[in-house]
Amino acid sequence: MDGKQRLEQKTRRYYWEINDILCCPVVGTCLTFEEQKRVLKKARIKISSFSDHKIHTTLVQCGKSEGPISHRLQQMLEQKYKDEISEWGYCSESQFFAEWKRRLKKGDIGAFLWIGASNPFLDLHATNRIFGDYHMLMHGQGIIIRRQLQTVESLQRNLNDLKQERQKLSQTLSITKSDLRKARRDFQSLEMDYQKQKAENIRLRQLPEQKVLQSENESLKKQLQLLEGRLCDKDEKIDLQSEQLAQVHNENETLTQSLSDQNERLDFFRQEFALLSQTYQTPNQGFDACLECPYRVLIIGGMKTLRPYYQQIVESGGGKFKHYDSRDYYSEQQLKALVNWAEVVLCPVDFNSHRACLAIKGLCKKMQKPYQMLRSSSVSSISTALEHAATDLPIQ
Repeated sequence: MDGKQRLEQKTRRYYWEINDILCCPVVGTCLTFEEQKRVLKKARIKISSFSDHKIHTTLVQCGKSEGPISHRLQQMLEQKYKDEISEWGYCSESQFFAEWKRRLKKGDIGAFLWIGASNPFLDLHATNRIFGDYHMLMHGQGIIIRRQLQTVESLQRNLNDLKQERQKLSQTLSITKSDLRKARRDFQSLEMDYQKQKAENIRLRQLPEQKVLQSENESLKKQLQLLEGRLCDKDEKIDLQSEQLAQVHNENETLTQSLSDQNERLDFFRQEFALLSQTYQTPNQGFDACLECPYRVLIIGGMKTLRPYYQQIVESGGGKFKHYDSRDYYSEQQLKALVNWAEVVLCPVDFNSHRACLAIKGLCKKMQKPYQMLRSSSVSSISTALEHAATDLPIQ
């Protein structure tokens, strides 16, 4: 039966005709917040005082009856997914769920969620199955996002501690510089006194009264020795303060580099969080948290703080997981044993040793093991790599 014959028999459901349990998923997943606002504005609804939740619930509730809002919502959904609807709008239940399962793994379910809700050939059982798959997908993404938020909060606390430490060191440096300037002024004052006494000694040597000159000369020698002793003490103090100042400079440079590294790590997690947050609101741009991977996965390098999430992605799909951090310790014999154990090897190059990256390529080629060199250690990069690996390896 072709598409025209099926169209003659049944028409697709309108938004106000779909099952109530799919109204919320369709609005929240198939439309962005900007698109949801646009629907209400075109229906002449004042939304200036509406929260995001109020906008969402207004669109969901309008699906219970036909009206201006539900009509505009219907038009936007049909226009946005017209290409997918043209191909899949009247597919059978078996065809729908075959494609639905594939898109769930990719997180690209926006179009198919609307097609499933409006398809006249899907019964209540199929609708409940669609809702169940969607519900569990949201749970999995929520867990990952909450853990990422906790990691970002911890990094922010560490960054604040480093800023306070840097402020204390800056204050110490300022005090040391002030002491150094004072020591230099004292040194210049002593140097002037020394020059004055030296000139006076020369003048006295030229006087005819020898005894007086000798007596005063001895007195001047003692004063000169005293001044030279004080001058030596000042020189030693200046040298010590110069060493302290150099040490403070070195510590400041070390802390500045550490702060820069922490900022880079924080930016990395912020990007991960932004990606996961966007995935939570618009799943068709994210990755599947329940990827099926019933095989042995070895990850070389990557972020240490993200290791639990790498493990969760692999083991949640039934796979076995091992991790090797070549930056802490490198053993070619141990690496060879791990590659021999694995069925697929992932090697992020951004947080890894150059030596390990070269070694893993050679070992995988020699042992005929599938491997991927990844430019990023992010959770989404690892998930995408596992997804490609899942399509290439047979299910055990």
